[in-house]
Amino acid sequence: TCARRVLRGWSASSSPVSVTARPRPGKPSTVEFGARATGPTAERRTTPGRRPWPPMAALGSAAMSSERRRWWATFTVVVIVGVTWALSVPPAGGPDEHAHLVKAAAVAGGDLSTAVTWQEAWLGEMPTTSVRVPEGYHYSAMWEQVGCWTGQWYQQARCAPPLAERSGPTVTTDTYVGPYQPLYYAVVGLPTRFWPPSRGVYAARILSVAVGAALVASALASARRLGGWATTGTLLALPVAVVYLASTVNPQGPEILAALALWTTGLLVFGRSAPTRREVVRLTVAAVVTTSARPTGPALTGLIIVMLVLAAADADRFRALWRRRSARAAAALVAVAFVINLAHVIATRALSSVMKTPRPDGLTDELLQRVVDGLPTLVSDQVGLISWHGIITLHLPRPLELAWLGVIGTLVIGALIAGSARTRLVLLAVVAGWAVMPLAALVSQPEVSWQGRYGLPIGVGIPVLAGWMVDRHQPLRRWAAPAIAGYSLLNAVCLLVSHQALMSRNLHGQPSRVFAPRDNSLWNGPFTPDALFAAALIASGAVAALGLLAALAVWRSGAPGPPARPVPPDPDGAEHPVHEVATAGT
Repeated sequence: TCARRVLRGWSASSSPVSVTARPRPGKPSTVEFGARATGPTAERRTTPGRRPWPPMAALGSAAMSSERRRWWATFTVVVIVGVTWALSVPPAGGPDEHAHLVKAAAVAGGDLSTAVTWQEAWLGEMPTTSVRVPEGYHYSAMWEQVGCWTGQWYQQARCAPPLAERSGPTVTTDTYVGPYQPLYYAVVGLPTRFWPPSRGVYAARILSVAVGAALVASALASARRLGGWATTGTLLALPVAVVYLASTVNPQGPEILAALALWTTGLLVFGRSAPTRREVVRLTVAAVVTTSARPTGPALTGLIIVMLVLAAADADRFRALWRRRSARAAAALVAVAFVINLAHVIATRALSSVMKTPRPDGLTDELLQRVVDGLPTLVSDQVGLISWHGIITLHLPRPLELAWLGVIGTLVIGALIAGSARTRLVLLAVVAGWAVMPLAALVSQPEVSWQGRYGLPIGVGIPVLAGWMVDRHQPLRRWAAPAIAGYSLLNAVCLLVSHQALMSRNLHGQPSRVFAPRDNSLWNGPFTPDALFAAALIASGAVAALGLLAALAVWRSGAPGPPARPVPPDPDGAEHPVHEVATAGT
């Protein structure tokens, strides 16, 4: 009861907490956490020979409980958004989703084949891996869900046949993502073992959404500890292009979201003198998922960790972190995952076993110029693409895309003005690395076409790093609450508009108006367009409400600096001095 009282008072005020107990000989009557004791007090009667109530442990336990509630609230909102989109995208309608569904069904059934043979396809050479799957998940059955409308003008999505109502016997088929690591497919493929495609496809999507929602909730939990601007940067790293991708069966969704959690939690762990064991575990999970999701995972994880260390770590904090058992165990686990996945990628030649467009002349000046000219399109794809790349693309309306990019650009400029020389160099290095990735890929493999989403694991770190830098500049903290509120409203509008653009494409083909009539007879999905529109309204409203509550919390904690807050002793034996944590999002 005392802990609840103290927590309620502490949440209502950003002032440090003072806890008063009955005086005892040689003991102070008041224990203060912070520079001043203006917050609420909690009193407890004591009996002779009994120690007073330990305020640090109680406060720490209550704070963890509050953090869990915020985590679950974020998780629930993200699941609502993700499930709405998962039910709105036509079956197998995500990027390469038909191939990923075949791979998921094969891995769930115990087939881990990775051997590749090359076949001629309409785009060039395609790597194929033979696998065993239930007949309903055959490659041709998945492709016919999208083959009639993908790349076709004015074609409605209902031209596809209904998904099979029975799985059927096990047959041999092909997929072109055979060499990918199996961890993601083992999780999302579970429904294919028990349900036919009519339910298994959507259940696999929902499982993938749940994985992504957990990663987003963890990323935002770490961002709240960093500060209000870091929270804003984390939210800016979740445009509708990421929402669309994460709502389908594709390992790149969890890869991007795990990379986002790695950026936020890495800044928290490497930038503080005493991170909690919960934060170390969160960092470990994010690093392992990023490493294990796709063949590019080991390289991306290594690059992100190097940037985090250069930006936030110093020798003393690094040595203190290494002395902790939990940190050494986490490092060992990440190292094992890195070695296993790197060995898998090398053994299967996964990085080179991708779709290839033959270019007999190799890298030419004309090809290089075409890629350079296409860089703005790749940037646009990372924010507003809600279809396959290059096949009659569907985007968020241009004004909303430009508004989103403008907010990120403003945040980056503010970070370059407010940051230290060290953090400026790291931010510029991350931006430069993200920008040259398409050119580097072209030089190494001219026959492979680069897509904007490939650079998102690095790209999501730009607004996060910029927000963290602005948070370290005290005069700018007062503007964090308006920024979160304004972004939340922008995000809600973008989600609703892009969802309706997607449904209009499904119902009327492309091109069509964003808010075209919703005719239930034109849709063969599991829920009617009217029901999906209502779900989209609820999801957008939930996103706006969650963001506005976070902004209100930041505004109410409007002290010039973050208040001091006690941290309970870590179970692994680390000593935790009282240190400052930001109250953004409380």
